Amino acid sequence: MQHTRLAAWIIALVVLLDQALKIWVKTHMAYGEEIPILGASFAILRFEENDGMAFNIQFAGKYGKLILSLLRIVAMVLLSYYLRLLLREKARKRLIIGFSLVLAGAIGN
Repeated sequence: MQHTRLAAWIIALVVLLDQALKIWVKTHMAYGEEIPILGASFAILRFEENDGMAFNIQFAGKYGKLILSLLRIVAMVLLSYYLRLLLREKARKRLIIGFSLVLAGAIGN
């Protein structure tokens, strides 16, 4: 039960922070603008938009967004199912945290 609660908190917190940052960027930055994170030149927050998948690769022409959305939903369902199995089997805490972060990232996108 403790790991389940931890996974739920991680997922909720990461999704909330992810969406809040995305909203902040869209409302406070110009497209293409860059802000160094903590003054570091190698860590930059840059406002970009991605209409495709990783590396802005376009997929399947006219129905690409629909297909990608369906694939993302399937991925979230499978990740949720696997995380549930890990929780039932009382997997190690680090593994639960890792899969919770991956699932939260999938939900955020």
